[in-house]
Amino acid sequence: MKLAFSMSFFFALTLCVIPLLHADELSILSVWQSDNAPEGLENMAVVRDQENEYAGDHLVFFGKKNGALKVRHFHLPELNLYLNTGSHFEAFDEYQYIQGTVLRAQKYLKLKFFKENNVVEYEADYNRNSNKELGELAEKALDILKLRMSELEHLKAYTSMSQFKRALFRLSDKMGVVLRDDTNYGVPVHELQSEQEWSYSMPLEKYRKTSINDNGSDVVSQDFRVASEWSSEEDLPRRGKGDYSFYRESPKAFTKPIFKDSAPQFVRYEVVNVSFIKCGSQLEKVQAFVWILTDGSVYTYTPSIDCD
Repeated sequence: MKLAFSMSFFFALTLCVIPLLHADELSILSVWQSDNAPEGLENMAVVRDQENEYAGDHLVFFGKKNGALKVRHFHLPELNLYLNTGSHFEAFDEYQYIQGTVLRAQKYLKLKFFKENNVVEYEADYNRNSNKELGELAEKALDILKLRMSELEHLKAYTSMSQFKRALFRLSDKMGVVLRDDTNYGVPVHELQSEQEWSYSMPLEKYRKTSINDNGSDVVSQDFRVASEWSSEEDLPRRGKGDYSFYRESPKAFTKPIFKDSAPQFVRYEVVNVSFIKCGSQLEKVQAFVWILTDGSVYTYTPSIDCD
């Protein structure tokens, strides 16, 4: 009883000190429940970011584990989750990857939870549920998620891989698919950029242990280098045709101090693929970025410019 009271008091105190995200930013679309999921993952809510229509949906898993409410936030690579019969979807957090299959539209789905190297750790069936008790628990889980996001926004440095990954997830949420302003999000933005694509892959040993060779014989070069050979960053032409690729062990692309200062701890390689796109009579240089993290996971950020 003392522990429960202390945790509740701490949670209430933290809410007073750190402002939550606006209540209308994230809202619950549906709640799901499983009889065969692991402890702490037995409930799921589909959550939508209402502030940015291009940020898309999220999956929030929640449940009691060791007497406490456990909450996990999974990101969907697609914009919105369409739960039609036979449809498939994927989602991930910083530790795990899931694949879902809808067996009955809006009512019944099956999830597979994967660890590294695409090994299925466990499977679970989820049914849509709308009872009051579960709904209230889902709202509490959403409040915890909002609190975590707010805490992330107020950090002065990212000191763990989890924090750094969640910050990149949040950055991609804020940018969404279509840019709406000239905010400094933390990554380079081309002056003609209108859209962007983010992707993330779970940790793989081959990226964690492989070093880049200038001759391109390594797996990182083969998987992420767009040009036929590596160029030197200093020799890259300002204008030209074709594709150019270079890499660096000390990331330099991030545009916010917190990313600049923290990235060297977590980024093993920063690969930059450069292309020149003709816009009217001008050639525009566009840079796409690949960050291979020290745990073998990979983020890619690919800008798209509007030449109209």
